[in-house]
Amino acid sequence: MRTGYTKEQDERHTLRLKRVLKVLMDNKVENVIDMGCGDGQLLELLSEDKQFKTIQGIDSNPDNLRVARQFTNKNRVKLYLGSFDTLEKIYKSQTITMVEVIEHINPSKLLSVEQILFSKLKPHLIVLTTPLSDESVKGGIRTKTEIKKLGHY
Repeated sequence: MRTGYTKEQDERHTLRLKRVLKVLMDNKVENVIDMGCGDGQLLELLSEDKQFKTIQGIDSNPDNLRVARQFTNKNRVKLYLGSFDTLEKIYKSQTITMVEVIEHINPSKLLSVEQILFSKLKPHLIVLTTPLSDESVKGGIRTKTEIKKLGHY
């Protein structure tokens, strides 16, 4: 358990990662960029399967990338420090994943993210997930202050 979640949250996160992996496998994806890769849990799963030829992860937090480097196959996974500007520079992939990333993007930047993804890059497939409702303000579990401390908007 590397995420800092409770056991129950970690189990749900792992289930979400496995669902993302299934979508990628069902769509016969070979090349993936995981935007906001965090500590590399999805990258680790991808690198265990030969179906995935090119595996890249981008995160804006160097601490996350240090952890990801410890748990991913360095011969199969390339990691980048950056954000959506980095994505534009390295994009040669057919698929972009964003697992629990969208809530970390400042609402004032969402339009530019949308333009980068859908107007400029136009990937074959985007797999995007968000936290479950019990992780959000609307779910009644966290206050807006608690959400901000997590880096969520």
